[in-house]
Amino acid sequence: MQSKYLFLLALISLLSAFGCGGDGGSYGGGGYYSSSQSESQIPEGVYAQGGVKLCNGDLFFAGGVNTYGSPTANAYIYRVNSKTFVDVDFRSTKNDLLEPRVRHTMTLITNPSSNIYAPAPPCSVLITGGSTNYGISRTAEIYNPSTDRLYPVQNMHTARKNHTVTEILDSSSLLYGQFLVVGGRDDAGNILATAEVFDPNRGVFSVVSNRLRFPRENHTATPLKNGLILIAGGNTPGGVTDTGELFDPMLLSFSLITNSTLSEPRQRFTATYLDNKTSYITTDDAVLLAGGRDSMDFSLDSADFFDPFYNRFKRVNSFMRKPRFDHAATALPNNYISDVVITGGFTNLNTLNYVLSNPTDEVEIFNYVYTGGPSGYFSPTTPLLRARALHTTHHIRWGTLLTLGGVDHFGHARTTAEEFYY
Repeated sequence: MQSKYLFLLALISLLSAFGCGGDGGSYGGGGYYSSSQSESQIPEGVYAQGGVKLCNGDLFFAGGVNTYGSPTANAYIYRVNSKTFVDVDFRSTKNDLLEPRVRHTMTLITNPSSNIYAPAPPCSVLITGGSTNYGISRTAEIYNPSTDRLYPVQNMHTARKNHTVTEILDSSSLLYGQFLVVGGRDDAGNILATAEVFDPNRGVFSVVSNRLRFPRENHTATPLKNGLILIAGGNTPGGVTDTGELFDPMLLSFSLITNSTLSEPRQRFTATYLDNKTSYITTDDAVLLAGGRDSMDFSLDSADFFDPFYNRFKRVNSFMRKPRFDHAATALPNNYISDVVITGGFTNLNTLNYVLSNPTDEVEIFNYVYTGGPSGYFSPTTPLLRARALHTTHHIRWGTLLTLGGVDHFGHARTTAEEFYY
């Protein structure tokens, strides 16, 4: 354990010596960029887009808000090996999706038991809901990489945005390999307590009869190794909440976590599963819930753990360098020393114009340790080349992340992506 800390301290010192700042400020005061970063143009400026890492390692992006401030129907692939962007569905136009979408969800279908001839075969992507030019949508569609086609499936029962879609991983449940759709906001402005399940083999949604204990939007939903799904935080009709619930796919029910709450109410935060580099042991796992906005709309620099072994929340005794919301949190593979990279995000809410909420270029790493319980700490590292919020960040190859799009300081959609050599 001591050698891990010594290595990390040496790494942080090295990065601090050569670290630099983007157009949103600098870390270390030098004003220089790392030589290990590069930037490229993307098909169109965009923020609040969806992004998924496909089974072959390429990245699929769709929807979001374009440079004109409107929801977009554009969809494209980033080919990791060639470092090129390719339009999907054999189209050169930007009307790839059924309809323009923002605040939608995009979820990879990984269940190997799913039929390759099913409406949503393995390695395809489920796209649901979101805001369109005509209100909030209940439509859903599939992107199939093997045919490079986008096509519709049955509509959801309820129009939703700001919702979550999570794969059910409990192999003992009849719902194994299906997808739980939770909460969000409907076209009448109601925050939802309803849920439904998508069956990729049939391409249909079914209503879950049990409801959330609290209606939620802007929450997180994280699958746990024990088969349950953790639903945490979010905005409710009574304001931002510090509560959490567990969905049991065997009982098809939601239960409130009663022995603890988040240390602060949170919405628009991130949740990242941590397995302590021991995927064969689950007792030392945790979920990291970082940043967000609280019930007073202040941005947060704090974080919490959820400990699945005891089903309880615990405050992280370390703080991020910058408070942030609408940031990205990216889990690193198990052969990395660090565990999570947190990039960008807004630092303080502009109540008059949301996209002018001061995005940051700062990047932090979280290092997880388990010493009788979840623990760990945040450390600053080399910043992004450009300040960004409402962007996406994915791990694409050894030591490399790709951050795409987002909002700049003027509230405009970024037209670039950058590779960050971690």
